[in-house]
Amino acid sequence: MEIPEDAKEITSLQVLAEAKEPFETVAVVNGTTYRLAGKLFRASETTDGKEYVRIELNYLESSGGSVMQIKSNVMVEVDNEVRMGGVFRGPTSVGLILSLKQPDDAPAR
Repeated sequence: MEIPEDAKEITSLQVLAEAKEPFETVAVVNGTTYRLAGKLFRASETTDGKEYVRIELNYLESSGGSVMQIKSNVMVEVDNEVRMGGVFRGPTSVGLILSLKQPDDAPAR
């Protein structure tokens, strides 16, 4: 499923994480709780020259009695985004997009 050009970002969670250390961030917006937790692992050397990170991911969104949860292990290329999943809510759909960014001031590897 492609993301339409007129798609609207509803929420954005950001967390600073180090490899092999657990991370978690929680936000409550208009009565809806958003939780993103997990752990990063640097991938071993790749043959395509790109930098990948494996992420153990647990995303939870809850509002009233409604809960959406996505648990996954995913390989993500640094500075790229991947669509993780989503649900339909009436005439609209809601999706989770994961993007891994390396800070500009990160030490060289």
